[in-house]
Amino acid sequence: MTKSARYSIQIVLAFLLVGFFIFPYKSNAATQTQSGSININGIVPGPPPSTPPTIDNPVQGQNFDVKNITVSGGCIVGLLVKVFDNNIFAGSTLCQAGGTWSLQIDLNIGRNDLIARQYDTLNQSSPDSDTVTVYYVPPSISPSIPGDNASPPVQTAEFELRINYDYTVIGVFPGQPFRLPISFYGGTPPYAVSIDWGDGSTSLYSRSNSKEFVSEHIYKEAGYKTVTIKVTDAEGNTAYLQFVLVVNGRVNSPFAVPIFDGGRLAIAWPLVGLIIGIGTGIVGGILFERHYLVRRRKRKNLK
Repeated sequence: MTKSARYSIQIVLAFLLVGFFIFPYKSNAATQTQSGSININGIVPGPPPSTPPTIDNPVQGQNFDVKNITVSGGCIVGLLVKVFDNNIFAGSTLCQAGGTWSLQIDLNIGRNDLIARQYDTLNQSSPDSDTVTVYYVPPSISPSIPGDNASPPVQTAEFELRINYDYTVIGVFPGQPFRLPISFYGGTPPYAVSIDWGDGSTSLYSRSNSKEFVSEHIYKEAGYKTVTIKVTDAEGNTAYLQFVLVVNGRVNSPFAVPIFDGGRLAIAWPLVGLIIGIGTGIVGGILFERHYLVRRRKRKNLK
């Protein structure tokens, strides 16, 4: 091996080390597990999802005599699906392998216009799904007798127990407190409030009234967390809300690879450092080779 070749290899190794130390391993994306760790970072923005999710269940015009139902449909794997009921956030979940999603939501008394949207990790939304209209009439409320093609009447009830939470995608980090406001109304006090944080831990509260309060939780690991809030009143009535929280963190290994996810390219920064190091080393080796040859020619001319 020539002296110039050895010098080129040394330059490549030096810049490889520089690349790995310069570029951080902090991530802004997460795996689709409850406690999985972050393994991708450096997000290059792309266009928002262009395809809307679908609502396959329930079907148009379906009637229910229970408040809590399961809504499901099709979606793009890896994206976050949000459901809105009468334009109010009703819950969110991740699109699972196979391109399907499923979510439990609480209906309003009377008419419920359901739509779904899917979001990438930059919180860019897709178009709306087709609207599916369903009706909820509790057994305790006797609807008027409809005509042949009439739908159950739209009714409201102040006593109905509801959770009021307009959730948007936010990022928290392991070891830092996540503050969750708990707001609900209706029902009969006292209340029991349970929060499943999606990491195997649960918080329980007893409340004498429906005044809003804040619960805190600290996550130890990065990943997507499915948080579930359940409120039960003195009469046994329940309200339910489920949403997905993104917990960012550091990668387990610096040797992450680039992937396409939700219409954008996610790049592992150590790989960027590797490419820069190799490129810089090659350029440095070429320049040194030229310098070495020029010096040899000068020496020959002097002789």
